[in-house]
Amino acid sequence: MKYAPKECIIFVNSIHLLQKPHYVETLKHVHRVFERFGYEVTHNIDADWDVLWAHDSPFVTAKALTEIQPHRRVNKIPGNGHLVIKAEFVKSGAINIPPAFRLPEDKDKFLKYVEENPTAKFVEKNKYHREIYLKAVKDIDFDSDQKFVQKFIEKPLLIDGRKFEFGVYLVITSIHPLRAYRIKEDMIIRYTKIPYYPFNESNVSQYVIKEDSLQYWESPTMQKFLNHSYSIQESFDATLKSVGADPDRVWEQVDKSIVSVLLAQESNIFSSAKYYQNIRNFFELYRFDYIMDEDYKLYALEANMSPNLSSAKNPRNAIIYEQVLNNLFKLVGLQSYVDLPHENSNITQSMVAHKRNIMVFPDVCLYCNDCSEFECKLCATCLNEDLALDLQMAYREYLSKSRASRVFPPRMTQEEARRGIPAELKGTSATSKLIYGWFQGKCLLDVSWC
Repeated sequence: MKYAPKECIIFVNSIHLLQKPHYVETLKHVHRVFERFGYEVTHNIDADWDVLWAHDSPFVTAKALTEIQPHRRVNKIPGNGHLVIKAEFVKSGAINIPPAFRLPEDKDKFLKYVEENPTAKFVEKNKYHREIYLKAVKDIDFDSDQKFVQKFIEKPLLIDGRKFEFGVYLVITSIHPLRAYRIKEDMIIRYTKIPYYPFNESNVSQYVIKEDSLQYWESPTMQKFLNHSYSIQESFDATLKSVGADPDRVWEQVDKSIVSVLLAQESNIFSSAKYYQNIRNFFELYRFDYIMDEDYKLYALEANMSPNLSSAKNPRNAIIYEQVLNNLFKLVGLQSYVDLPHENSNITQSMVAHKRNIMVFPDVCLYCNDCSEFECKLCATCLNEDLALDLQMAYREYLSKSRASRVFPPRMTQEEARRGIPAELKGTSATSKLIYGWFQGKCLLDVSWC
């Protein structure tokens, strides 16, 4: 494909959209943002594409996308089912997930839990869809392999008398080593159409957030802040304060919950991805959904693949989706710093992130003579080319993160950076430990990296 100067009206890059006809409206904002960044959007499967954006999974066969060129990017991660299939999510063993039991294999465990917790209530959920119903134990279908049961949170935190859930946007930029970011300011908040009390178990609309739920701007409390042009997160934080919650504590719980899920499924995801020649090709945008109880404890509900980015039903959400996409494109490098004909050259990559930009631990590296030592592996004398590429990608993400807040490796203080790898991360992969150690080293050199 021939490139033209960027200032010309000729599109200088191409994206291949894998979509079905009814997804045209669904992907309108995706299409629009790509064009604003100078991409030519095509549906031609034989096109010389640079980015593949798929709404459904593009891994339709075992060999799909296993040998694509290093410069190409794909917006889905191999093995993402371990995060987005509900039954996999709830049984990951991660924190902040209400006890859940897959059917029929967990029937005996479930009945034992019921015996030990006789006052607990349970919802029956479909593994793949939003079918949720409160069920008495005697009415649960124990023979279905399409459902699971989960403890019902009976006393949710209410805003304006209604139960609510909120969704936050997460970007996984790398799976090995693991790197993930939460996009701040933009989020989704939805409320039940009917007040929670007086509670009636047969009225699903009191406790299930449906497609026709109330949107964030329909909350009288939030509306007061939105009317003064505060962002959704700022308005949500102010609303949480009004009901007695500490927003900083809430976001701390959110980030820890996300990390717990990612680490619980890290090995499963990598097992799926190891057959791909260039695992740096892949990134993914998710939405993690949460509720809270009246004691301000957080509960994780699910992770959504291909979160809704269509404003067809709610035009006010258009700016949310386009700002999320703008932040995503910057973070993963789809918005280039340089003219595209030169973008993928080694010289250009070094201009943006050179080896000298990724060095850490000067007090250690001057005296390293054993490359088996943990910190020495990050020194110039021991650093392998593969890890250097990962560190350069992480450096470029730091330069481009905009409103994205690093979730993994977690944010830290310089004092925490001096302590080495925390005990709770000892089970993660060796490569993820190295990227964590590298961020500790960068934090010790410059507090803005912490």
